[in-house]
Amino acid sequence: MKHDLKTIAFSAISCGIYGYPIDQAASIAVSETSRFFAQNQSLSKVLFVCFNVEVSRAYEDILRGIQKAPE
Repeated sequence: MKHDLKTIAFSAISCGIYGYPIDQAASIAVSETSRFFAQNQSLSKVLFVCFNVEVSRAYEDILRGIQKAPE
């Protein structure tokens, strides 16, 4: 907001070498982004940058409202 950005990109943090569960990381990222949008309409586009198909699918599922059942 300070820099009047209209678009921002976030990498899929902790979805690789650090071993954090991908579904949880995606869920947290999307949830926090949604929470921001509920209070601020300064951005017009958010990009989630995913470095492989598995991470991309997890984000797509979360964004579509599909939650995987716990294993």
